[in-house]
Amino acid sequence: MTSCWTSWRRRVGEPRPRYGNLWLTIPAESSVDAARTKFDRYLTGARLVSTRGVQWVLPWWYGKEPMFWLPYGWFPYYMEWFASFPRAPLGSVSIVVWQWACTGMLALVMEAALGVAGLVAAGRQSRKQKQPVPAGGAGGAGAGKAESKKKQ
Repeated sequence: MTSCWTSWRRRVGEPRPRYGNLWLTIPAESSVDAARTKFDRYLTGARLVSTRGVQWVLPWWYGKEPMFWLPYGWFPYYMEWFASFPRAPLGSVSIVVWQWACTGMLALVMEAALGVAGLVAAGRQSRKQKQPVPAGGAGGAGAGKAESKKKQ
């Protein structure tokens, strides 16, 4: 009986080495996952360079150029130093600080716009829900109780 199973295993296991190259033509899940990961990595890199690359290149390229000059004597030394951080001339506003200011202002405007949109949506929602409730009319949960009290 064992010899029968042994010979069967030999016959079933034999075609695999003989036709082993056929298995290479069908992409395995691991190769598809590897290709997907590689594509995602390149796409993420391209998206990062196209969106954030400008924000990194501009301060590097124009780091020593003043965006504009502060009025002389209006600000103490430490504020002039901070405004010119990291490489702009003292007394001017650098592109890095200008980017920080613009980013902060955009964030505030965006938050305000979203807040106003939320309030408008909530106001519309509350107007739709406020409908007059019939007082003691036919139907409703309290109608049966009111009628039974009238009969007594």
